Amino acid sequence: MVVAVVVVIAVSVAVVVLLIVVAVIVVVVLAVVIIAVCSTNSSSSGGINSSSDSSCNSSSSGSSCMYEERGVYRVLVGKPERKSPLGRPRRRWVDNIRMDIQEMGCGYMDWIGLAQDRDKWRSLVSAVINLRVP
Repeated sequence: MVVAVVVVIAVSVAVVVLLIVVAVIVVVVLAVVIIAVCSTNSSSSGGINSSSDSSCNSSSSGSSCMYEERGVYRVLVGKPERKSPLGRPRRRWVDNIRMDIQEMGCGYMDWIGLAQDRDKWRSLVSAVINLRVP
């Protein structure tokens, strides 16, 4: 019985160590790829310390870095590359709640704060439902 517990613990530790080693290898390979891509980009443009192509140029409208054009930076910051879909925006749940409150004539009330109190929210919802029933 004790031997089985020791074997299970040893196998668990081995699996955890293996997972850590794989994660470290993935991080190292990713770092090498990023360094390789950065070095090919900088060598083709005249080098990092080149006076004609510095990493951050300051212009009259502000400063822009060459890192902003790279894919890694775009993924990190989350700038979308595609255009937004055509047509009107999709109606969200929040928009439906705002329209219902305006239908009641309550205008721009703090419905989020009202929703925190269940009894008040329930009475508001039942009032809206009663308005819609002919």
